[in-house]
Amino acid sequence: MLFVVLLGWGAIAQAWSNHALATWPALSVLPQVAAAPSVAAETLEDFLMAEAPGIAALLEREERWARENVPAYPPRPDVLAFRAEGASPAELRNRFLAALRINPDSRLTLFLQVPPGQTSPRPSTPSTRIPIPATGKVINGV
Repeated sequence: MLFVVLLGWGAIAQAWSNHALATWPALSVLPQVAAAPSVAAETLEDFLMAEAPGIAALLEREERWARENVPAYPPRPDVLAFRAEGASPAELRNRFLAALRINPDSRLTLFLQVPPGQTSPRPSTPSTRIPIPATGKVINGV
């Protein structure tokens, strides 16, 4: 019985990891989404450099609201508040992740998630050219 319960939890976790596959089909029919212009993908650092003042204000409003309205909310230490002044792109990233209380070593890379049954418009990397992070060596014949 425990096995069946654990198997069910695994399916729920898998559904969460693939929720993005349903997001575009569900939202693309909304008029405000369908009429919105395309947005270019950009690195987090570029986004933060362009939008830092607005992001700082938004995060401050959210923090204030949470402190006032969520009884069990653990307040963000003020030292972790997102501040953009005088920061390099790398430092902005670190400050942003600290403000959100996200692991600063998190890999936040751009990626393309292709829906099942469709092919990627970008060439894939052959498995024989995938480096092993611990050694930097290339896997041959995988």
